[in-house]
Parts: sequence; C-alpha cells; structure tokens
Amino acid sequence: MSNAQALEIEDSFMNKRLKLYNYEYPDNPAAKGVAIVLNREITNTEGVKIHYLIPGKAMLAVIPWHGKRTMTVLAIYAPTESNEAKIEFWDAMCNLWLTVDLPVPDAAGGDLNLAPDALDRFPHHADPDTNNPDTKAYTHGKTAVGTTEKKKRGMEEERDALLNGPKPTVPPRPNPTPAPPPEPDPPIEETASDPRDGKSQAEIAELVVAIEEKINDLVDQFRERLIATRRIHQDDDRIPDDVHIAKEGEAVRILGSFIGNGVDAFGVWTPVLEKIDSDYARWANLNPTLIMRKNVNGMPPAVMKHILKAQNEFINDSKSSMISREMLMAPRSQGGIDLLDWKPGMKPFYC
Repeated sequence: MSNAQALEIEDSFMNKRLKLYNYEYPDNPAAKGVAIVLNREITNTEGVKIHYLIPGKAMLAVIPWHGKRTMTVLAIYAPTESNEAKIEFWDAMCNLWLTVDLPVPDAAGGDLNLAPDALDRFPHHADPDTNNPDTKAYTHGKTAVGTTEKKKRGMEEERDALLNGPKPTVPPRPNPTPAPPPEPDPPIEETASDPRDGKSQAEIAELVVAIEEKINDLVDQFRERLIATRRIHQDDDRIPDDVHIAKEGEAVRILGSFIGNGVDAFGVWTPVLEKIDSDYARWANLNPTLIMRKNVNGMPPAVMKHILKAQNEFINDSKSSMISREMLMAPRSQGGIDLLDWKPGMKPFYC
C-alpha cells in the first residue's frame, strides 16, 4: 500500500472507526509494505508510538493498553528474493534490538516467508541450512524459526550479553540429605476385654437384651428430666414455657400424621372411625337399596387420581421422580421403600 492510498483511506468514512499506520515499500509500494490498523471503538489510539524499522518490511507500534501498561505489536513482511536476503533481513532486525532501545514485542504478525516444515511448502521442500541456523538468523529450518517467544528470548539474551556481559552461571543446588523415616508408634495395648468372649449365643442374646433395656431406661430418664426441667442439658437455657413438649403417650399431628412417644397407633384414629360409624348408622335409617348403599361408598376415579398425584408430589418433594412408582412400592429387600399402594385398597370404592 502506498502513502497516497493510505491518505485516501484516512479521508474516507472508514477513518471514523479505523486508525491506519502505513509504511510503504520504496521500490514497489503497490505490491509490498506493512501496515498496522487499530479499531478506534475498542482501542486507545491516543499516544500510540510508531517505530519505523526497515522500509516496507518492519514496523513496531507501542499501544496504550490498561493503566500504565502498553501493548507492543511488530508487523513484518520478510523478503522473498533469496536466502541471502532473508539472512540479511533477520540480521538487521536482531542488530536493531541489540543497538537501539526498542521494546520487546508482545505480539508479531505479518508474513515471515518461512516454513517450519517442508510439508508447509508447495511443492514440498525445506529451507537450506546456513552456517548458524540456531542463532540470530531465524531464517532456515524448523529449529531456526521457533516461536515469537523464542525470538524475544534470543533478542533479550543477546542484548543483555552485549550490555551487561554474560549471565553468571549458578552452581547446581546440592541435594539435601533425606531425613530418616520416623519411628513407628508403639502398638496400643488393649486393656478392655470383649464382653462376648467365652459366651454362648444364648448368653450373648441375653446380654444384648440387657443392654437394650438399659438404653431404654436411660432414654426414659432423659425424657422425664427434660419435661421436668425444660432443659436438654443441665447447663442449657430453659426452654420457653410457650413451647409445648409432648408428654408420654400424647400424639401430635404433623403433616397429617400422629407422632409421639408411646402413642397408640389405633387410638389416634378412634375419632375418625367413630364418625364413619355414625354416618353409616344415620344413612341406614333411610332404608337405602343395595345400589344406594354401594353409591354411599363411591369414590370417583378423579378423586383417586388426585390423591395418587398428591402422594407422588409429597414423596418426590414436588419434583419429577427418577424412580418409578412400582420400584418405590417394592419391598426394601428388592431396593424399594415399601410405599403404600392405594389402588388395591380403593377398588371397592370405585363408582
């Protein structure tokens, strides 16, 4: 790109969004050259420093980035005329960083006109070797090309060696003498004997029953002390008087279930059963026919479906179940939870 073409772009509508830095090639600006384009909408274009290195072949831009940080970008268009021209170009690039105070590039782009592998060329062929392919030429062969990081490190090392002398060699650190392994802990002597030693199966069963009775006695004592003192532990604060503590045999209804210690499971249903018996006696006084008696026990399928749905939502915490209902109703020995099956018990109530 020539400078005239670059000025034409800057005078067009594209200048509102793009900032162009052009470095034309003197001999053939229409076919060669390098340029760096910045997006004004996402890049700070104020205070950009441009280093014009080799006409039409290399330029360096230092872009303000974040805070005091900068982003250094190197644009390269390496020669293609001959291998000697390539070596001369990369020698000149290395000499610039060794003699001029230039920042090390954070990113490099363009056309290096190098191929790390013969397969990258068409037709396939490798770059010829040189006398020093692994030093500053970076021109021929996979080893010499390397990456941008390798070039940066090579430039820094050569510049530091020129300015400050070679880096001192650090002797290898001696391996520390390994610490001896810790001595094993002495075995713990078991002083308590197993109460089951030397006893028959019947004696062990009697011992288990005695232990269970002792535990039950301790639980009863704890419950009596809790009701009397309203404290779980002796040092705890007293449970407020407005908090009800259920007594022995007292049933408390929670989520439709009657919970309590020593509660008579049949007794809690006595009021419900008495109401059912009362309703049957009242309906019998009307002298109903057999069909009417059957309809008294009617439960529409929609009601049963609603009950089953409510049970499923309660079991699965209102979430879609990953386990089938048949599996949940299976016994525990088969992986289920013995879920109550309502359908067989409801069949006599269908209308």
